Amino acid sequence: MVAPDVQRKDGKGTILTFSKEGETEANNHKKLSEFGMRNCSWLQADYFLQDYTLLINILHSEDLKKDVEFEVVGDAPEKVGPKQAEDAVKSITDGSNDGTQPSTSTAQEQDDVLIVDLDEDDSSKNADISEEERIQQKEELDDVITLD
Repeated sequence: MVAPDVQRKDGKGTILTFSKEGETEANNHKKLSEFGMRNCSWLQADYFLQDYTLLINILHSEDLKKDVEFEVVGDAPEKVGPKQAEDAVKSITDGSNDGTQPSTSTAQEQDDVLIVDLDEDDSSKNADISEEERIQQKEELDDVITLD
C-alpha cells in the first residue's frame, strides 16, 4: 500500500513513515513519544499521489472523553457549500476574486497580420511625394508590431 510520507518538523527531517515498503515498518508500532514528540510538536505528512501536504500540530490533552485516544480538530469546514465551491471555481478560472468574470466569447481569437506593399510605380498616389518622403514612409511601414 502506498502511504504518505510523515516526518517531524524538527529541522532534522526525522522520518516516521515512508511510502516505500520496508523502509520504516519498524516504526509502525511505536508511540509518538518514542520519536521525541511532545506537546506542540509538528508533523508534516506529504501525500505525493495527490500533491498534498498536511501539517499536524500535536497537542497534549487530559480532557478527552472516555475510551477516546485522540481527537482531530481544525478550522476546516465540515462540508463545502455551493457558495464556497463557486468562489473556488471563480478564483481558479480567472486567477482572482475581484468580481471580474472570465470571457464568454466563443469565437476563436486570431492574430491578424496586415502586409502593406506600396507600389513604387503607382504614380497617381505618389506624384506629389518626394523620393525622400517615400523612403521614409516605407521605413515606417517596415516596423513590425506584435499584439498580444
